Amino acid sequence: LHEFGHHLQQTDLDLGAALLDHAADQQLEEAACQVFASRVLLPDELVGPLTPQRGPDATTVAAYYNMSNASRAACCVRAAELLVGGGAVVLYGSDGVVDANASTGVIPPARGSDQSGTPLVARALSRPGETVEHNETFIAYSTGTPAPLYGQATRADGSVVPALQAHTASRKPF
Repeated sequence: LHEFGHHLQQTDLDLGAALLDHAADQQLEEAACQVFASRVLLPDELVGPLTPQRGPDATTVAAYYNMSNASRAACCVRAAELLVGGGAVVLYGSDGVVDANASTGVIPPARGSDQSGTPLVARALSRPGETVEHNETFIAYSTGTPAPLYGQATRADGSVVPALQAHTASRKPF
C-alpha cells in the first residue's frame, strides 16, 4: 500500500501538483504514503474502539498489531497520528536499535540508532513480557539529549514498542 501511494502521487496530476508546491516534496511524499498505508490497513472503524479517549499508548499500538494485518511500522504511524499533544511511537528491535519510527511534534530517534541505553528502552529490554513506564526517559540523539519525555513500552511480536510524549501522556491521570 505504501508503494501504491507513491504510484498514485506520481500518476495523479492533482497530487503531483500539490507536491511541487512544497520545498520538501520528497519528505512530504514519503510521509503521505506512510499515512495512506496506515489508514487503509488501520481504518477508524478498527482503531476507534481500541484507542483511549486521551490517545494511544504503547499497549494500544500492540492492540492495533494484534487486531489487524498491519505491520508493526504501520501501527506506529497510525498511533503517532492519534497522539494527543504529539510525541513519537518507535519500533525497536530486541537489541534496542530503531527499526521504524513515526512522530508528530517530536523528532524521533534515527533509524538504525542504538537506544538501548535510554531509561525506558533499557527497562523494557530487561523485563521481557512486561509493559514498563518511565516518566523521565529521553531519545538519544547524536547531538545530545533533549528534555525528558513520558514513556511507556511493551512488546509486539518480539519488538519493543514505546510511546513517548512530552506533555500529555495518555496513560497518566491528571
